[in-house]
Amino acid sequence: MEDEHFTRSVLLMTKWDSERAEGLIINRISQYTLDQALNGAWPDWPLYIGGPVATDSLYYVHRRPDLIPNTDQVGPDLFFGGDFEAVRSAVERDLINSSEIRFMAGYAGWAPQQLEAELEQDSWIVREPSALSTWWNREDLYRSWASEWPDRHKLWLNSPEEPHWN
Repeated sequence: MEDEHFTRSVLLMTKWDSERAEGLIINRISQYTLDQALNGAWPDWPLYIGGPVATDSLYYVHRRPDLIPNTDQVGPDLFFGGDFEAVRSAVERDLINSSEIRFMAGYAGWAPQQLEAELEQDSWIVREPSALSTWWNREDLYRSWASEWPDRHKLWLNSPEEPHWN
């Protein structure tokens, strides 16, 4: 995609039905930390840029449904959302750490049939959900997954991020 929000982004879909599609960018770290975004009283964990929609809202994916009720399973061992007060309590009591939860500012969203149209235009490459161990702590996630793309897409792997600057 030529949209700056999605250049070299890996998205985790959190909802996809006939009414809308929503997801989180999982590989873009913000310049801010969690405590800066929430004005203190939180650890200085990384804050990710989840997408261009509702950037003043906080979203999270985690590996601890045992501590955070009312979550949605979005991968083999990954959960989205859940009771925010339970998150706060688990963080305050050191029951959860930054290797078990990832916070994002904003999300990515599509109108009805918009994502399907983008898929038909070959704008996205879809991958089945993977176990967290294959991506959770990988800084080179985009590049490592892009190496598995079909040959017709590998041109994008080595293209400059700002091709109009060339």
